[in-house]
Amino acid sequence: MKRVNQLPIAIKKEVRLKWRTLTNDQLLTHLIENFDYQLGKTTLRNFMYSNGMKKTNCFRWKQTETDYLLKHYQSKGNIEIAKKLSTKRRPVTKKNVEKKMKLLGIKRTAEEKLLIIGNHKKQGTYSRANYKRWEQKKIPEEGLTITVRNGRPTYMIKVDGILTPYPRHRYAQLHGQIEPGMRIHYKDCNPLNIDDSNFELRRGCSYSKLEQTKYNRYCRDYIITAKLKENTTAKNVTSPVIKPTTVGIITLRINEKTVIQVKPGTNIEKIKEKYSVQRMLSNAKQ
Repeated sequence: MKRVNQLPIAIKKEVRLKWRTLTNDQLLTHLIENFDYQLGKTTLRNFMYSNGMKKTNCFRWKQTETDYLLKHYQSKGNIEIAKKLSTKRRPVTKKNVEKKMKLLGIKRTAEEKLLIIGNHKKQGTYSRANYKRWEQKKIPEEGLTITVRNGRPTYMIKVDGILTPYPRHRYAQLHGQIEPGMRIHYKDCNPLNIDDSNFELRRGCSYSKLEQTKYNRYCRDYIITAKLKENTTAKNVTSPVIKPTTVGIITLRINEKTVIQVKPGTNIEKIKEKYSVQRMLSNAKQ
């Protein structure tokens, strides 16, 4: 059997090119036919594994582990079984247990599931937090939500279980099918104004420079407000400081129209006084 470090360079290059698209047997046949080189399956596999070319991480069950699973799957949950079978050098995950049960063709009944849940409640380890979190995020049919892509907020509606842009969906409801290449634009350039009278049909990206500036301002204001709300909700305090968008820089809102960025350790009170004095002077001049 050839050693891994003795393989020709041409064969090594070919393995790196073909290992994702061919099985090990197909790759071995391909190498023997095209390079006229006697190569063993073990040598090929060792070369692939030593160079990180692994398609899957195969977990091989021992007979004792399989017997334990068959004995206790009706009274213990998958996480319990995985923790019991895990060792420091050989961890077993919940997914490994689920896959093995599927391969063995075993399944818990409704009564067995209730028994396991009851045992977890007695032990104080039962939790349905993941289900509650999913219920909060679930959007009902024909429900509206706002998604942000590339800094642009857009209203989306759920139709037949799929989220679609609300302006396009609503315009099609009112005026019929939209031709290819046509896009929905906002008359006041505000993507959060979804009134029917605010939609108009244009070909492609036909915003003028002034309209694009207004549109970007509305998008920026929405994102700043959302970050401010997220920051104050997380800390449970009312604070004008937004989460820093750059390492070492803090974004600070002075008023409704003014947002500045300062370095950590800057005296914020002095900056506020400076802007308040400037505002008073400008109002006095007017």
